[in-house]
Amino acid sequence: SRRCVHMDSGLSFVVGTGLRQRHRSLKSAETNHCARARPVSKCSLYSRTLRSCGNHPRMSNADSEILKDSDLIFKSNCGTWTWRGFHINYKVDGDTSSSRKCLLIHGFGGSVFSWRNNTQPLANAGFCVFSIDLLGFGDSDKPIEVEYNLELWEELVVDFIGFVDSRFSTESTPEWILAGNSVGSLVALMSSVKLLELGKLVKGITLFNCAGGLTSFRYEELPPLGAAAFWLFKKILFNDFIGPIFFEKFRTRENIRSVLSQIYFNPDAIDDQLVDALYKPSEHPNASYVFLKILNAPAGPTPKSLLDVLGDRVPILAVWGESDPWTPLRRGIHRGELFPSWNSKVQLSIIEGAGHCPMDDRPEAANAIMLDWIQTLS
Repeated sequence: SRRCVHMDSGLSFVVGTGLRQRHRSLKSAETNHCARARPVSKCSLYSRTLRSCGNHPRMSNADSEILKDSDLIFKSNCGTWTWRGFHINYKVDGDTSSSRKCLLIHGFGGSVFSWRNNTQPLANAGFCVFSIDLLGFGDSDKPIEVEYNLELWEELVVDFIGFVDSRFSTESTPEWILAGNSVGSLVALMSSVKLLELGKLVKGITLFNCAGGLTSFRYEELPPLGAAAFWLFKKILFNDFIGPIFFEKFRTRENIRSVLSQIYFNPDAIDDQLVDALYKPSEHPNASYVFLKILNAPAGPTPKSLLDVLGDRVPILAVWGESDPWTPLRRGIHRGELFPSWNSKVQLSIIEGAGHCPMDDRPEAANAIMLDWIQTLS
């Protein structure tokens, strides 16, 4: 019998509109003798800074020189934190002295821009809201000398929360809500497990269309023929020669907009700013190498296994865009409708007329659901 296995966001992003053009793209690349961009090693260290008009520290001249050379997605309320020698971009909204803190974690290809319609409503509700560009995405560094996986980003998030707790100290113990979209939901679950082990106060977790894995199917979840075909597909398309050529041809604004039209229900949400937020990071010289590393990375833990580990320790809100073709609500091994059966603390809320990114596709509905749920937390 055939088992239905849904696509996670990363692989689906590749096998969407862009793959349908791969033969034409590769032929054009060969004709034009397209060369791969030379990878860039990690930048020199610089101190953490905050780029805003508020009461935050000013940048040094050296920092300003580094930052002005970047085509930043957000120009204000963003800071740079140095983690293991790499520059991590983050955005902060709301009162930094508030003990109620929220961290928003984007999905594959996303950035702090993914939360453009959500940070202010949460800040208005009294939260100090942080969003972060995971290593390899957005305005954060894109080193090629690291192995990208969910565990790496889990460690980044845990350390970032430690940085925030020390940098933006409050009189009372910080209470954290972690929220993620797609792959970011898995990172939120994994980070919450670790934070609880460290004695941090995690008040709740919100999952927006949680992915079943990073960017790879799990071979054990596929029938033998499907597993063999998937292995061959990756070897042919995601190798070090064809992969960068394909990436260069695929990363056009036209293709990005076409893929977004598959996963957004509301066409008005697919504006030029959203397309640019996905396109600009792809211009980095290391972008294709990071892209390929992530696509060849292990899938990581399943959402069910993480919900099992969390048990009844943390309330969890699972918000699902009903029309998501990538992480479906009612199809696949890791379908959204199963989440409440895996953990009794999960509350499932479905948004009609929304796709894979409901917090941006139908932000009014997503914000209302999350804020109402927060009011129920003791």
